[in-house]
Amino acid sequence: MHHRPTPTRAPAKGPLPVFLVCLRQPRSKTDYREDPYWELGSFGCTGCHATNLLHPGSNHIPGGARLAFAQGGPSGSRLVLLTPPVRVLAHEDRVEVRWNARMPFKYAAAPLLIDAAGNTACPKLKSFISESRSTLWRHKLSSKCRSKANPLPDDVAAELVAVFDRAYSRASTNKPGQLAGTYLDAIPRWPAWERWTRAHEPSTPAARRAAYKTQYPRLKGNGFQCSRGRC
Repeated sequence: MHHRPTPTRAPAKGPLPVFLVCLRQPRSKTDYREDPYWELGSFGCTGCHATNLLHPGSNHIPGGARLAFAQGGPSGSRLVLLTPPVRVLAHEDRVEVRWNARMPFKYAAAPLLIDAAGNTACPKLKSFISESRSTLWRHKLSSKCRSKANPLPDDVAAELVAVFDRAYSRASTNKPGQLAGTYLDAIPRWPAWERWTRAHEPSTPAARRAAYKTQYPRLKGNGFQCSRGRC
């Protein structure tokens, strides 16, 4: 008998909460990173982040919240996507977040959250993460946000929303080349990794949609194990 996914709690009144999600870079040329499924508006189906933000028993994220995806890389941590308000599905062993799909920025074109020198398009975020005792700016960001399951302060969230929405609107109308055509575009360029991924894993939008559809029904049943390191 299949378990029916159930939505989590509704959002409280007030500004929509924004949760910052730090996405890792691939660690080797054969290190495939699967999640998020930008093409379908899905995050969490692989079980990544199940020990913190998407812990299945903690119910951290309310429906209607927004997720801000921060992708690290040689040009700093960049805001590749801020989701529309999300729907949250609680499966047996994990939490999946869904939204009306939109493709993210290419990594190089995404708004800058912070780089090694402390440059930023989001000064309130910089002030917020400066409270961390870590030395490097990228560590300050991850220490304040990666393992935490709390929304950003309202003023920081409002800043991210304004910065992203303005940049995404410009890219959608005037600079379409700034948006990712495939999920590979939202990760810093690494030609050897990209060649391996195209040869061995689903990489086109159509192939990734098909891969998701074969995996998603299994989320409802028993025995589906976390694939760690896939996001």
